[in-house]
Amino acid sequence: MLFVGIDWASDHHDLAVVAPSGEQLLKARVPHSAEGFETLHAKLSALDVPPSEIAVGVEMHEGPLVLWLLDQAYQVYGINPKVADRARDRYSPSGAKDDSRDALSLADLLRTDLARLRPLRREEPQTGLMRQYVRLREDLVQERTVHKQRLGAHLQQFAPELQALLSPFRTGWALALLLTFPTMRRFVAAKPSQLRTLARKHRMTSTTLQSLLDLKSKPALPVPEYLDAPHAFEVEHRVLAIQQLDEAIEQLDHKLEDLISNHPDANLIASLPSGGAATRGALWSGLQHGVLLCRDADELAARWGAAPVTFQSGKSRNVRQRRACDHTQEQYLLWFSFATSRRKDCWAREYYQLKRADGANHYSALRCLCRRWTRILWALFTKKVAYEESAVRRPIHAPAPV
Repeated sequence: MLFVGIDWASDHHDLAVVAPSGEQLLKARVPHSAEGFETLHAKLSALDVPPSEIAVGVEMHEGPLVLWLLDQAYQVYGINPKVADRARDRYSPSGAKDDSRDALSLADLLRTDLARLRPLRREEPQTGLMRQYVRLREDLVQERTVHKQRLGAHLQQFAPELQALLSPFRTGWALALLLTFPTMRRFVAAKPSQLRTLARKHRMTSTTLQSLLDLKSKPALPVPEYLDAPHAFEVEHRVLAIQQLDEAIEQLDHKLEDLISNHPDANLIASLPSGGAATRGALWSGLQHGVLLCRDADELAARWGAAPVTFQSGKSRNVRQRRACDHTQEQYLLWFSFATSRRKDCWAREYYQLKRADGANHYSALRCLCRRWTRILWALFTKKVAYEESAVRRPIHAPAPV
């Protein structure tokens, strides 16, 4: 058995190979390219040990390097960066950092603590594809939020009347209005017939149209005329970016719906009591990824941020919210749990209300609900059974104090 540590970077990877005795057998650096991967494979093959007998540790759980190592039949272990940092201290108490030394510390960590680690496994391509679309969708949603916030901040400064009427820029007519009249000066100069034409095209309500006509008749914030063009350019840029992101997110939603409908577990995914395509896809693809990495539902809850962190020393004991977790999965689990807590036909509503009655605030009660949902989702995925409301144990009300 040989132990390999790889310190990865954007353009190259340092590797170190350690024998069971602790002797370093190899130290090398390869580029992040197809030729570099082949060079890495050739150097390891020269050690005359089959890939199945080589354990590889790397500070990542996915990506081209990890997928390639798994395809070559190596035993791959994803090392938590904090664990890797603590392992590095054994070789460098001063805190000095070196890529080759980092690779050596990873290899030696595998040699001494292999029994405590769990090897990575390849996920099903269809579920992996779903998970990547979910991640991409979340990135686009965050990017759209940035554009909306900057657009709102700009209008708040130069056209606060429009900002108050149009924010948070969720409707098609609001974006179309800003593209047609990007500044307050141009909006005030517009003809009422132009606003009525825009209202008919975008099916604007009569109340909204009247609000626009009333706003048009009021005096605008005095902004110098020479600033009109740059402000119009910024508004148009933000609005076009938001519209493009809206279209991309809608396309991803359709892709997720298709993936879910054609998934082998489509009936199980559809049985979930709430959530759209993005939420269901995120939960189910995250479940498969989590089952490959975690030993049980409690470990998965920790990865998804649904399990608290306890700090205890002597007589002091403190329980805090977990911050180091998969924040994308945490957010989708929170949305799903919140939606189920509002359903009258779901046990989650009663459970949430019971927690609130016990003195928990909204987010504390919601995180407790998230942890219970994590255990249920784990059971559904591992046992391959559809969700049934009647099969969930109802929350038990505590007896009233005497």
